[in-house]
Amino acid sequence: CHIRTDRLYLAAPASQQRFKASSHKQQYPSIDLSLLKQEAFILQLPGQHTRITAERAFAAVGYTPKIVLITRSNQAALELVARCCGLCFFIETYINYTKNLPLQIYSISNQYPATEVYLLWRKGIYMAQYFREFIKIVKAINPSE
Repeated sequence: CHIRTDRLYLAAPASQQRFKASSHKQQYPSIDLSLLKQEAFILQLPGQHTRITAERAFAAVGYTPKIVLITRSNQAALELVARCCGLCFFIETYINYTKNLPLQIYSISNQYPATEVYLLWRKGIYMAQYFREFIKIVKAINPSE
C-alpha cells in the first residue's frame, strides 16, 4: 500500500540567499545541485536514508561534496544550517521542522529520484489486532491502493 512520496530538499541559511533558483511557480524553488560544488555540507551518518539519497544526487552531478560535519539528527543539521554552518539535505518528512527556522528551502527532487514509502505485509501470517487496524486506516486514507 503506497503511503507517500518523500522528496529530497536542500536547506540553506535564509541570510545567504546567494543561489540562483528556477523561477517556476512552485512552493519551493528548484536549484541545480551542480552549481553547489564549492559549498560546505552537513550530512547524516553513512547508511542513513537521507545520506544515501544525497550521495546518489552527488554521484549524478559528478562530484564529492565538501563535508564539514556529520550528524545523526536531521533536526540538528537543519539547526546548524540556520546558523550558517553549511547546507544540508532533508526529506519531505522533515519539512515541518523547517517552518520556524531562518532557512531557504530548495527542491531538487525534479532532478533526482524521490523515495516512495509503502506499507507492506505478508498475507496469511498472524498479525496483531492493532496492526490490522493500522492497515485499515492506511487503506482508508489511500483508497486507490
